[in-house]
Amino acid sequence: MEWFKGLNVGVQAAIISAAVSIFLYILGALVNWFREKYMLSYKLKKEYTFNQKMHIKERLAKSKTPLIKAAEDLNYRLWDFSVNIDKGWHRNNDQEIQTPFYGYYLKSFVYRLLSFFYWIDKAENDIYDFDFSLADKSDQVYVKYVKTMENFFCEKLLIKDLIADNPEDSSHHFYKNVLSYFISYMENDGRLLTFDQFTSKVENDFSPIGSVFSYIREIQNNKDDPKYNIIISFHLFLMLFLNKYGLDYQQTDRKKFHDIVEKKYKDKIVIKKELLSFLEQNKILNEMTWIRKELNIKTNRNSFFATINK
Repeated sequence: MEWFKGLNVGVQAAIISAAVSIFLYILGALVNWFREKYMLSYKLKKEYTFNQKMHIKERLAKSKTPLIKAAEDLNYRLWDFSVNIDKGWHRNNDQEIQTPFYGYYLKSFVYRLLSFFYWIDKAENDIYDFDFSLADKSDQVYVKYVKTMENFFCEKLLIKDLIADNPEDSSHHFYKNVLSYFISYMENDGRLLTFDQFTSKVENDFSPIGSVFSYIREIQNNKDDPKYNIIISFHLFLMLFLNKYGLDYQQTDRKKFHDIVEKKYKDKIVIKKELLSFLEQNKILNEMTWIRKELNIKTNRNSFFATINK
């Protein structure tokens, strides 16, 4: 650095000033580069997240309204069934099912249940094109409701104690893969069959959905009946789904909810422990305050982890 010391003070100052300017220019360029890179990455991430959330909402909205309507129709039938189960309107045999203008109650019951499954399937499949981990919390809760309602009819461990004498009996639940066959039966040219189209098809050949007819017509008003335990437990859950997402006229107030539990369901539901674990496994237990209180079931830290029949 002797050469630098030997320079005129003015020259030294000029060199130092130039060096500082160059350093600051390089530093500024580096800062700008890193900032633009970070901002671009941040902007792209925000845009991706926003687009995913928007597309998820738009896709769910397409099936949400018809699903709620199907839930409403099924809810009305289950209310009626809770009053009229002992009249045997749901017990038509195969020949009666295929007789025109006969067996309306059973046919309409099956139609409402399968229409519900149809829209459940649409709602569930709506999310698979997107990164659902980025969905709003409200959409995530909605899909939990959707998946739980489907799982009610596929969860064999819900009724494990009731079928302990014959654990291989598969007539009390549906395998998830089989639901797709039911849904295909209910569809024509990409649209859900009307009830008239459905009855005409049933009267010609109902074998692809024969197990659904058997499921409904075998339900007995008996606390030891696995199907009845499932259907009435599901009904309670369905009412809470409509209370959360339906319009006011589709909802059930607390008194009416209490009355049906107290007068019809409370003594007939013997799968309370399994129901609690099932709701816990489906990550929806916190939404089920009414069910827990009305059935007097308490949370249990040592819950089992069920395996859906696939």
